[in-house]
Amino acid sequence: MGKVINLYRGRDPRELPMYAIGEAAVYLGVPRSTLRTWVRGHDYRVQNETRTMKPLIKADPSGLLSFNNLTEAYVLASLTRRFDLPLQRVRTALNSMRAVSNASISTSSSSPSACIRGGANRARPVSSPSIRGVPSASRPSRAAAFRSR
Repeated sequence: MGKVINLYRGRDPRELPMYAIGEAAVYLGVPRSTLRTWVRGHDYRVQNETRTMKPLIKADPSGLLSFNNLTEAYVLASLTRRFDLPLQRVRTALNSMRAVSNASISTSSSSPSACIRGGANRARPVSSPSIRGVPSASRPSRAAAFRSR
């Protein structure tokens, strides 16, 4: 047998940072500024007070995005654009899910991804977070309803 070549040095290839924000924005069909805000956060002013919108996607320190980061951005774009959910509602649901998964991780010997997928050792939360306001597949979205007027 020949020598085995380890292309990824033991890392999951989906976690390797490879995409610049501009390139990823084109693939996802979202404005570059929107994706940059989701990845880096954003400072904004409200009546002489500076507030910070924290990043929603944790990218590599190099600023490049992995395939998994692109997947997260695609889901965010779908929730906010296709389903017309306000970003604040998505952020609240993400924070709730992180809190539930952290509680599950602390009571489990499984990895975080196993807990999220529903591993055998996962502690069941009393109530699961939900996103209210997702339009039913049988109803048109708010945007479609507006266009039909």
